[in-house]
Amino acid sequence: MPTNELMNKIRPSVGFQSPMQCACLGAWLLLSLWIVGPGMQVAAGPSQDPWPVDAALYQQWLQEREARGSSPIAFEGRQRMRLLLKDRVRVDSLEAVFDREGTDAQSRLLQTVALLRQYGNRIEPLWLERLTALGAALGPGSLRSVQWYWISSLGVLEATPTYYLALLEAYGDQIEWIEADADPGFGPDPVTIAPSGPRPESLGGTEPGLRATQAPLMWARGYRGRGRLGMNIDTGVWGTHPALSSRWKGLQVPAAQAWLGAGNT
Repeated sequence: MPTNELMNKIRPSVGFQSPMQCACLGAWLLLSLWIVGPGMQVAAGPSQDPWPVDAALYQQWLQEREARGSSPIAFEGRQRMRLLLKDRVRVDSLEAVFDREGTDAQSRLLQTVALLRQYGNRIEPLWLERLTALGAALGPGSLRSVQWYWISSLGVLEATPTYYLALLEAYGDQIEWIEADADPGFGPDPVTIAPSGPRPESLGGTEPGLRATQAPLMWARGYRGRGRLGMNIDTGVWGTHPALSSRWKGLQVPAAQAWLGAGNT
């Protein structure tokens, strides 16, 4: 199925604005930032309730901005945050279309990736322009970096509290949530070896953990995972572990090609 036709079938689930709407919104933002100038301050009172961010984190941002006073914005510490947009492809709606039309597993994969890439190519330039324009208006040091992920309308930003407050004021109604990219207080637990004992019940040869992640439903759709490159989000990787040593990509290519994050363990 052509991606345009597929997009039309799930369009009620996504909210991408027309090019004319995007251009008007961009022009409005740039004009308002030009009027306010680099000294832009954000009103402390919320204009929507609640903000798509943890309340304690929001208050922390307010306090850090207040503590900076009239010093340059670069004096604030930067934080890495993940930003997820409301405007994204809803894969669950996509699966419903595939189920209704009896689409085979291989076609589902190819069409889903094509649609996500097409949608990402439309939305990423708009948001990169918005985010960088906001950083330029607030002044040097407010925004250090932006990394965009087409797979889910997701961006990882490194910016100051004042930047995030301004971002909420300008686009809070279009953001699903903002959360820390990494909790500095979280680390891997020490490795413990439990006494050996009977293995967990495996009805039909399926481990409880696999059933909890609904893997059997994926198998029923024809997905087996053989020959596929998998990805997961974790605090590290023990590449020489017997369960991984023959399969972890980092032992076959430079670790930088198989790990994204601080360090490699």
